Amino acid sequence: MFPQKHVGPVIFENQSWNQLFSVIFTSGISALNVQENRSVYKGKLGTQVAKESVSIVDDGTLPEGIGTSKFDDEGVPKQKTSIIEKGTLTNILYDNYTAKREKRESTGNASRLGRVTAAYANQPMISPSNLILQPNKGSLEDLMSELKDGVLVKGSLIGALHSNVITGDFSVTADNAFKIENGEVAFPLKACTVAGNLYEALNHVIAIGNDSKSFENSICPSLILDKIVVST
Repeated sequence: MFPQKHVGPVIFENQSWNQLFSVIFTSGISALNVQENRSVYKGKLGTQVAKESVSIVDDGTLPEGIGTSKFDDEGVPKQKTSIIEKGTLTNILYDNYTAKREKRESTGNASRLGRVTAAYANQPMISPSNLILQPNKGSLEDLMSELKDGVLVKGSLIGALHSNVITGDFSVTADNAFKIENGEVAFPLKACTVAGNLYEALNHVIAIGNDSKSFENSICPSLILDKIVVST
């Protein structure tokens, strides 16, 4: 039997984690949002914001990366930017406008959304090139083997786009979730609600896998997060 509420470790498969990561974290590392007090990372450069096992980079030079190019949409050379290094917030992402506000250099992350023929009529926005959560070790099966009692969330999450990108709070529906007992899948769960806070979750990472997969301009492995609420 599965209790109505499980609070504890949850394995997010790379696809399900990416949906939260690419929406919430991308907003939090935008220099504009930091400057306008719309990010939890305001004033936190140089401080620990995640477990030491967490390192995140944005790499606009990644070979064959979806967001790889020589220049961003303001003509600034793309580069590799360390955002979180061993749990410490080291950088955020800038375009020319936000960089000048702080007398800094752009990180080459300006993007003009829209079709190519009309893109340069649009004001540039800050966007990652190839946002990478650095893998560690272990397949999805290896991650499951670490849990005596937990939940596995696979596939798409309904409602991820409606998460609170400022606070990091999310409450999404998972219709492809499974109960984990003694390191193995015990039984499938009915559609359930998965809730937590992405920024707090980065401080409660139990393990990170090595099954990185590209989803548009984010590249993520599966991982185990503690203190996640699963309700049926």
